[in-house]
Amino acid sequence: PFPVGDSYDFEVVKEFDSVKMDGGKMQEDGKAFDPKTLELALSTVKEYQEKFQKEYQLPNERIAVIRSSGVVAGFRDLESLRANQKILESKVYERTGIQLAALSPEDEAKYITRFVVPQSDLGRALMLDIGGGNIKGGYFDESNVFISTDVATGTTRFATEVKKAADASKSDFAAKAKELSGPLVLEKLRVEIENRPALRLKPKIYLCGGIVWVLRTLTRPAVPIGDRLLVELSADDIEKLRKLAANDSFETVTQIVLAEVSDEQQKAKLRKELENI
Repeated sequence: PFPVGDSYDFEVVKEFDSVKMDGGKMQEDGKAFDPKTLELALSTVKEYQEKFQKEYQLPNERIAVIRSSGVVAGFRDLESLRANQKILESKVYERTGIQLAALSPEDEAKYITRFVVPQSDLGRALMLDIGGGNIKGGYFDESNVFISTDVATGTTRFATEVKKAADASKSDFAAKAKELSGPLVLEKLRVEIENRPALRLKPKIYLCGGIVWVLRTLTRPAVPIGDRLLVELSADDIEKLRKLAANDSFETVTQIVLAEVSDEQQKAKLRKELENI
């Protein structure tokens, strides 16, 4: 990362293929990691360690393994959370000889806010990172102290709960999502706002996270990808995304979105983004 004006940009020195896995997937009782997913995570970490050692001659002390806060956000009680944190740490060390580092939701939110929000907006902006495992964020107060907020239901976890409930009641996924959005997400956010009233007073909100990338790509396809890291969004854009997401076919969504772009080069970049989505 490097400063640009009062914000930051970044250069990717080397990019590896990402591996899609729900590392925080739990067993049904919410008291332990799903064994298959945990094994996939461990074997993937080991695979990358060997790649770095072989191709780049990196010793273990130059390799970091970091757990994000969302990985353990789904544990339903403190005892299970602490026990599984220790299990994960010991298994990573067993497999790699590397001590697992961990980010708390507060640390993650603070670092993201520092990177995402321009310096001129730091005192008057709220940042929300909507991840798969949790929603985290916060703001810097007048004393430059970071005040964090954290809701332990992210997009992946929410979708899992909705699917489970929809299958059990043989009901429509979209209808069940609307029904459960209150108890699983909105009510938790309201509690956070009641505890930290300044959350609702900030004149600007910066959003980031996987679903925000989807929101930006599907609702503002004409804005060149990669040229602008910050894109202004509105409540209407969120409603537009909701309608697109409820569409039966992503092929139809792709056609709708591509039709908004005339430049062929931009259209080619957009197609790649849509494939990832």
